[in-house]
Amino acid sequence: MTAMPTLSAGQDPTAAQWQTLLPIKAVKSIDETVNNSATLQNDDALVLAVNSTATYEVSGIIRYNSGTTPDIKFAWTAPASATFFWECIGLDTGASGVTGTVSRQALAIGDTVGIGGTGNDLAASIKGILTVASTAGNLQLQWAQNTANASNTIVRANSYIVARQIA
Repeated sequence: MTAMPTLSAGQDPTAAQWQTLLPIKAVKSIDETVNNSATLQNDDALVLAVNSTATYEVSGIIRYNSGTTPDIKFAWTAPASATFFWECIGLDTGASGVTGTVSRQALAIGDTVGIGGTGNDLAASIKGILTVASTAGNLQLQWAQNTANASNTIVRANSYIVARQIA
């Protein structure tokens, strides 16, 4: 992707200029499992290449399955020059059923949020604003069990992240 296009009145945009207006996305094609580990690891598929000197609106749905003991936690890495203010909406850790309390937490790069597991398939909603200064690179989802446990914690296929350049 390149910088946002600047057009003069009556000028037709080029294919490259149209391309800058399209969102970028990552969709998980297969389930990924972590077992007995609370150490954050990069997701195999949920990563976006982002440009320098750009601002993105980011959103996504992370489908997961984790028990009530391990739960799940999320964090992000981004280019060294970036700031990412994001929020995660999902069950509170320790929820015992799908009717547990829903949390909304505002976070920044380096912050980790724990989300509850129930042993059923659930989803967490992610959204935020990524501002990249002088260094392009990757916005990368990281996740792990919130508490290491011998049961499986799974991020499901069809989880996705989308970023739309807004400046």
